[in-house]
Amino acid sequence: KQTTPSKMERLLLLSVLLHLATSGTVRYVDQNKAVTGKRDGSWAAPFQKISDCAKLLSGPGDECQVRAGEYHEDIVVKGVRGEEDNPAVITGYKDERPVIDGTVEIKPVEGKWDISGGKYSGEIANKIWQFFIGDTMMTNARWPNAKFSDQGVFDGDKWAGTGDNCHIDVANEEGTIENRGSALKDSNLNVQDAIAVMNIGKWNTFVTKVEHHEAQDNSFTYHHTFGDFEIETGLSRYFLEDKLDLLDVAEEWHYDKDSKVLTFIPPLGTDMSTATLRGKVQTYAITITDSQHLLIKNLEFFATTIKASSPSKTEYVDKITLDSLKFMYPSYSKRMLGEIGLIEWTDLSGKFKGKKPDGCCGSFKFINNYFYGSDGVALAYHGDEGSTLENNYFKHNDWTSANMIRYGGGMATIFSDSVNDVIKRNTLVDNGNGFDYRDLVMDPDNMDFRPVKKSLADKNKVGPYERSARFYWIPGRQEEKTSSPVPPNGSTNVVAGRRRHVMWLTAYKSKNHQVYFGTDEKKVESATTSSSEYIGEVKGEGNVKQIPAKSKVKPGNTYYWRVDAKIGSTVIKGDVWEFSTI
Repeated sequence: KQTTPSKMERLLLLSVLLHLATSGTVRYVDQNKAVTGKRDGSWAAPFQKISDCAKLLSGPGDECQVRAGEYHEDIVVKGVRGEEDNPAVITGYKDERPVIDGTVEIKPVEGKWDISGGKYSGEIANKIWQFFIGDTMMTNARWPNAKFSDQGVFDGDKWAGTGDNCHIDVANEEGTIENRGSALKDSNLNVQDAIAVMNIGKWNTFVTKVEHHEAQDNSFTYHHTFGDFEIETGLSRYFLEDKLDLLDVAEEWHYDKDSKVLTFIPPLGTDMSTATLRGKVQTYAITITDSQHLLIKNLEFFATTIKASSPSKTEYVDKITLDSLKFMYPSYSKRMLGEIGLIEWTDLSGKFKGKKPDGCCGSFKFINNYFYGSDGVALAYHGDEGSTLENNYFKHNDWTSANMIRYGGGMATIFSDSVNDVIKRNTLVDNGNGFDYRDLVMDPDNMDFRPVKKSLADKNKVGPYERSARFYWIPGRQEEKTSSPVPPNGSTNVVAGRRRHVMWLTAYKSKNHQVYFGTDEKKVESATTSSSEYIGEVKGEGNVKQIPAKSKVKPGNTYYWRVDAKIGSTVIKGDVWEFSTI
């Protein structure tokens, strides 16, 4: 006997049909699996290339699941329309981590390298602009010498300083750089046609070609197109690279794009009979246009990266998520090829010609990613609002900081052209180039980053802190009572000569704080506002208190202090903190 489905059964059936309609198609990529016949992306006949799968991504729930292996290809993603809770996906299969590689193996055309004076050279088949021997990223031939492998390239003191006779002729687009001291002259190098990386615009670093120089000259000229400003000789610096004459130490390399000859000095101890040599030949492995609600996760990128762009007002990118990706050396300049434009870095843009496209807000999510060894900006994104940058790790990126072509402003390791973003739990380690700042700030070992009086940092207002400000920014959650003391509680190496103030994180909702200071822990613990240990009240949102002359900090002593919080008429007693001086 035939029965009519109940209302509940009909609803369940409708739910299943709707799920099937929006669940999408899962396809597989496995370059290592042998297939007889046509590859259709099924488990039995997976695609060999990610690009073959990516071009079929279309609607909600479509997936490309990529098996482990090394993939070298151009992947185009276009026309994807996922949904907020059901995006289209490109991902590593389960816990596998496929590698997308932007390099090719490098071998000499003649079958063997010419060796002379420790230098290897030979014609190669590929035009490359970044070079690896084994796990070592080689450094472009440069002067003064510095290497990436020991992070010397991040040390501003390994740049050359500029002398007093630098000048700019804006009208004739000519500039002159004089070397501070005589090192350039003494090097006996002719650096004409080398590439100059010049930090001459305060925060701005520019790249240009050396127009004229002769051996034993201590200055050179260049074509100046960077705007009207004065070169501050006390702060400005430069280095030169990408000329064969500069190649003189292990881990440096040079490539002549005209003769196609690669020359290098291997890392010390390298067995060249077994070493693997690789060169970068690709800028972007994945390019994304006209796509919304796309998730890319669990992949690794070596010497290549991702670009997403909005080519028109209607073909925009939006709601793109990068999740748990690992970027190793994702971006690198083409200075070795004589190209001095901006580096092509990891870049997602939901804007068309700098403006918001129709119907788009251009928001992105970057979750749990790793960025290492990017020359230039590690990550840039351009949208309207509401992007998320969470739990990412950035290390050893942007050593030249050559991210501008005109004077004014500047870019950083992470560039955001967006508002109302959520940025939390990210870690940045040794990014950008710089001087040794330790002598410029009060006591960096004890979290005091205020500039030293009359130092370069003080004179030029460098850094986030002012020397004499009454407020000192300390990150973290405000507690019921005061917390996060500066110097830190228990510190044993506080510099007495620079300890004239104490700072703290104010208590939650407290606007006034009472400060106690002395050399007797018990007295400080029991002190009241009538005690000699009381040194005054800090009102409002201030959190900096000067130590009075009667309590002057001296070397070799231990000091105790306490900060009570006042909320209305209620006083919340603080902990007793201590530090010892040297």
